Amino acid sequence: MALSPSRATPGTQSPLRVLAVTGDMPSHPVAVAKLALCLADAGHHVTIAAPEGEAFRIAEQAVAGSASPISVVPAGQTSTKVQLNVHGSTDVNSWRQMGRQL
Repeated sequence: MALSPSRATPGTQSPLRVLAVTGDMPSHPVAVAKLALCLADAGHHVTIAAPEGEAFRIAEQAVAGSASPISVVPAGQTSTKVQLNVHGSTDVNSWRQMGRQL
């Protein structure tokens, strides 16, 4: 997660711009979305970057209808292996697309 202060007048409290990145396991976008909702409710500008596919849809659904706007952007693709105790992995090279979309 990246936190970046917005440009504001010195001495005043300003909202942060927060980029929260999640993986492709179903629990990850849910947890990131809950944190994003808390940060957005506190007045911060939040963007969630999630891998295309199910993780992206889960993150979008989790923040839909929020009183505070939260952006969800697709970032990369996943290639999860279907084996016991094997976590999903993300092709690092596909994350370049995230930078272009932000």
